[in-house]
Amino acid sequence: MAARCRKGKRSLFDSHCHLTDAAFAGEVSAVVARARSAGVRGMVTIASDAADAARALALASAHGGVWSSAGIHPHASGAAHDRDLQAVRALLADGRVVAVGETGLDYHYDNSPRARQRELFAWHLELAAEYRKPVVVHSREADADTIALIASGPRCPGILHCFSGGTELLRAGLDAGWYISFAGPVTYKRFGGADLLLAVQVDR
Repeated sequence: MAARCRKGKRSLFDSHCHLTDAAFAGEVSAVVARARSAGVRGMVTIASDAADAARALALASAHGGVWSSAGIHPHASGAAHDRDLQAVRALLADGRVVAVGETGLDYHYDNSPRARQRELFAWHLELAAEYRKPVVVHSREADADTIALIASGPRCPGILHCFSGGTELLRAGLDAGWYISFAGPVTYKRFGGADLLLAVQVDR
């Protein structure tokens, strides 16, 4: 997301980064400082599981202009226990936790059983509606089931992150009032979604 600063420089907000990644160990403060100097006025560090969500909140609490999410990525859904779900729910009560997820379905890698992925995706949608926080959705090679769960779930704000789906999934996201993120893949030489990108209105 970008807006003009008073000096004509772009003001950016990074809605999806992973500052808890081991690659940034010991360097988060410097990374945040560099981002600010480059015009990034805020960022949300996205969680992959319950333990990561706790780390993300601690990091956000220690750095101004940084917020976090709480959720369980589809890759981690097979290993998630009830205590992990309870931990995610508890973290969502914190004001610095501004989003639910990253959740969704990934049928490309199938790191977790598909039934469990669907179960936890539906659970995240319920949480997003309950806490009135946007849900961050990862969907890869799972368009039909993602569409079905969006349609059957409660109304909630959301974003289809790093979009790689087809026209039907795009329409389902837009019809739900969600934002569409094309992210880094738009820079790939093999990117073939320009027509879908252009079909998304500027404010979405």
